[in-house]
Amino acid sequence: MKRIIIILIISNLLCFFLFCNNGYVPASYFGLHVHRLVKKEPPHKERPWPSVPFKTWRLWDAGICWPEIQPYNSNEYNFSMLDKYVEMAIEHSVDIVINIGLSPKWAAKRPGDKSGYGENLTASEPKNINDWKKYVRTIAQRYKGKIKYWEIWNEPDMSMFFTGSPKKMVELVKEASKVLKEVDPDNKIISPSVTGYLILIPWLNSFLMAGGKDYIDIIGTHFYVWFKSHTPEKVVTTINTIKSYQKNNKIEDKPIWNTECGYRQENVDEELGAGYIARLSVLQWYYGVDRVMFYAWNNKKIIKMIENDEKPETINKIGIAFKEVQEWLIGSKIENIKKQSNIWIAELSRQNGAKAVMIWIAVNDSKRLKDFNTEKYKKGFNLRTLFHEDKKIPQNKIIKIGAVPVLLYEKNFFN
Repeated sequence: MKRIIIILIISNLLCFFLFCNNGYVPASYFGLHVHRLVKKEPPHKERPWPSVPFKTWRLWDAGICWPEIQPYNSNEYNFSMLDKYVEMAIEHSVDIVINIGLSPKWAAKRPGDKSGYGENLTASEPKNINDWKKYVRTIAQRYKGKIKYWEIWNEPDMSMFFTGSPKKMVELVKEASKVLKEVDPDNKIISPSVTGYLILIPWLNSFLMAGGKDYIDIIGTHFYVWFKSHTPEKVVTTINTIKSYQKNNKIEDKPIWNTECGYRQENVDEELGAGYIARLSVLQWYYGVDRVMFYAWNNKKIIKMIENDEKPETINKIGIAFKEVQEWLIGSKIENIKKQSNIWIAELSRQNGAKAVMIWIAVNDSKRLKDFNTEKYKKGFNLRTLFHEDKKIPQNKIIKIGAVPVLLYEKNFFN
């Protein structure tokens, strides 16, 4: 008994120092990117809304960057696509996170610094800060009360998106923040979201130390399982690095949002991709991320949850898993995550007292399985797969576990 008490004390202290999330997971935690939801050509015909639940919708790769809304140095703005997006978000009760970065060529300080999207969408800061302030005010006034979350730039730690300095980005964020808060004090400013690669993430600390910390409400980051040899568990190191920056800059109270998260399709099969979605979801909440936005509902090279985005019924295993992990986590408190060798166990509880455990192996191969003895879990626990299949636990109490988490749950867990 004494040993158990000591282990619990150590576990709770670790969670305290790592600032683990100890609340119940809200529906707003789960976000998504959706491509081609509105066709670019007028009258901007809408495609079917995704057949998976999500409460946060990040607009990136959506045809609504500054250069696409104001391509010429004039007072003419093309808000037709963004108007459609906002109408759809209101209809489906989702929060929009809008990214307002990249400069049009006419406004860029270095018009030759093309971004990853071509020469008309530059990676340069604007040469005249008044052009930036005017644009921010125009878009903020148009969507006052309709868009609340404003992300100032995308992945500025990569030259394909930003060729200026952290100090210059602080200036852009400062001026945008002032305008956005003047228009609507309820607006929330997300820092320029860094890639999350450990070799590049110090850019965030440089930005915060240069004064950026004073003009943001939320810390934005991204995380991808980009290399085949990596696994979702690496996100813990990224989160803890960001938390060290929070501590150094005395901004531990600012929430962390992962506004872009995923993996490369070429490195995974469908089952492994599904497992990565679940593992990224449970780990990020527990270790302190307040919202995560997966990329994407229908991307050709990253996450793809549907085979044909004109037909919602063509949802694949990854989409099914995205729905299922929400059923497991929303309304749950993640009491603890334990690691036993390469076996990870997340202990969940509901407000009604029901308990469950998510179990997986931290590997990058969906075919790699091992035996797991469920003897310690009392009678009455059931087994559910990530693909919404309920199975009986064998009489010998041995189940197979692998890269795709399974859930052992008490009968009233889903009541």
